[in-house]
Amino acid sequence: MSANNHDVDLRRPRLVGDVVLDWLRTAIVTKQLSPGERLSETALADRLKVSKTPVREALMRLRIIGLVTASDGHLRVVLPSSELLTQAYELRGGLEATAARAAADHAAPETNSQLAELSARSLTKAEQSDPAGFREADRAFHDLVAEASANPLLREYSANARDLCQALRQRDALDDRASIECGHAHVRIADAIAARRAALASEAMLNHVNYVRDRALGAFQGEAGGL
Repeated sequence: MSANNHDVDLRRPRLVGDVVLDWLRTAIVTKQLSPGERLSETALADRLKVSKTPVREALMRLRIIGLVTASDGHLRVVLPSSELLTQAYELRGGLEATAARAAADHAAPETNSQLAELSARSLTKAEQSDPAGFREADRAFHDLVAEASANPLLREYSANARDLCQALRQRDALDDRASIECGHAHVRIADAIAARRAALASEAMLNHVNYVRDRALGAFQGEAGGL
């Protein structure tokens, strides 16, 4: 479901609360709901044409992830800061490095083939200056590494941390050159997982996340300084 649709699609065989949660989560990450924006249960329920109960429950779950915060008695979309951005990437780095280590121990051959394909695709899309294609391959790659860890909690919390990092970024921090470096990092991670070199896979993933963190911080601080 696209966050650009004002009506929640209830025709799918899913719980209303899950559909509302997905819409709100996507709207925050893509900044359709702006950083710092006040979130009214009534206004959101009217906008999505649902009752306030699933909206309230979704907002509570998003507070746990960190995408929604309480300020002055109101709920708001999380507002970025250098400190919070650093903390979010530290969390993401720890989770994804652990997931990569576990994936090296548990990934099946067909999963290794998929990781190799996705890493190569991300590099190709970066080299072709196709940011949308790169982002799609990038997310699929990280999702699959987390899934290959054989740890459902790692998969869930890694996805939450990635969404929080994305919501905190003021703009896309990766230019073509940085995206190409990330594509090469994906290849290194996939190769280490396939070779069952757990320590190397973990180190490569942590270095990759830290690289993106530094780019995101640089972009954030540049915009905050009016550059």
